[in-house]
Amino acid sequence: MNVKKFSEATSGSVNRRVDHYLDTNKKHSWIKWSAVVACVCIIVVVIFSALKGNNVVKIYRLNQSEYMEVELVEWQDEGFRAIVTATGNNNIFPVEAELTVIFEEETRIVLSDGTLFGYNSEEPKAGLVRWESGSTIRVEFLNYQQYSEDNGFRNHVYAAIVEQI
Repeated sequence: MNVKKFSEATSGSVNRRVDHYLDTNKKHSWIKWSAVVACVCIIVVVIFSALKGNNVVKIYRLNQSEYMEVELVEWQDEGFRAIVTATGNNNIFPVEAELTVIFEEETRIVLSDGTLFGYNSEEPKAGLVRWESGSTIRVEFLNYQQYSEDNGFRNHVYAAIVEQI
């Protein structure tokens, strides 16, 4: 067999193999692209989840309790919304600041008749309090979230003692 015949014989075979390889890859290329798209989607979801998770709320703790007077606006499940009427000894929440007073386990609640009880999330006893909207409440606290005027009632203070004035 001379070179020319060998070349013709093998080139047809090689061409068929190359064509077959290209056809096979064309058929399976969508699988590769689907895998790439899926990976990109997973990466995007992870990045957005991580960014959203950075909204961690930082709670500050004071060495000594501070107090302020607030006007009760509306009762919530675990406390009440209020507006600061007097800053007391705190320099965190200004007068007219909107905030939510959160009752923690064993927040001491002093009723107008002097009755004292600890808040318990299992048995809130909110019906015993009976403070009306517009009531002035003295709030003593150790824990709070950083105040921002833009947050409105999403500003939280965690009450140690609440008492109607």
